[in-house]
Amino acid sequence: MALLSIPTLLWSFIFEPLSFLLCLGVHFLPAWIATRATTVLTAIGFDSAKCHSYQPHIHAPFEGYYTRITTKKGATILVIFSTVRNAKKEHKPHLLHFSYIPPENHGKALYFNVHPENLVFKGRTGGEGTELELTATDEHGQTIGTLVVSKDGTMDYQLILPVDSDILGVDIQLRKGAVWGGNNSIAGPEQSPEGPLSALEYLLPLHWFVRSGSAEAEINIEKILRYPTGEEQEDFVWQEQGRGHIEKSWGASFPTGWVWYLHPKLVSLERKS
Repeated sequence: MALLSIPTLLWSFIFEPLSFLLCLGVHFLPAWIATRATTVLTAIGFDSAKCHSYQPHIHAPFEGYYTRITTKKGATILVIFSTVRNAKKEHKPHLLHFSYIPPENHGKALYFNVHPENLVFKGRTGGEGTELELTATDEHGQTIGTLVVSKDGTMDYQLILPVDSDILGVDIQLRKGAVWGGNNSIAGPEQSPEGPLSALEYLLPLHWFVRSGSAEAEINIEKILRYPTGEEQEDFVWQEQGRGHIEKSWGASFPTGWVWYLHPKLVSLERKS
């Protein structure tokens, strides 16, 4: 993990305990009060995302949104939007990942690592709009991927991925997931299992948050053929259902190595919740 500069470390010791105290109140207040308190804190310049873990943490050096889906036929699908904000452009700071891993001996895997020119993070906007919107664009300003979370918690992924001269279109919708700690959890569906400790951006340099497990997933993948004449033709459409695990991480540094593992017992528990 990268070492912090002395000014950053000193600022963290001064400011982050205050952030912790503010989030302590937001975390344990009733939801309707916490929402109003967050609005007030935002108006005076406090980064309210520190208290609501699935909202964008635009001041964090890195941030990533991850979804893992297991389909009914046993395939695995991974979707990742991530950024390293202090990385230089030549080091490709933004990543849009999609992979489809079929059951053993059942066809070829699909694997895409696309490095967008820009990756824009937007959180909730007052009482209107969406809860969250991520937009990845290429060097021409064309949208190549979006993640939109609606007010009711439904998540929509829309990806446009290049396959030689053709296009692979991916449309995934997730809904009705099981929140961390169960539906009666005091943390609610958008606050971290870390609680107010999620405000410690540098003093606790790595954060991990599970938004939901066992979300119902609808997957639609289609390949569009592009001809030199400019015409396009649908080649195939693949549709399936599954269960999705949705999480994110953010902070000052990320481990050089990590394993994404979901124990089978946890899967069965999630599906019962």
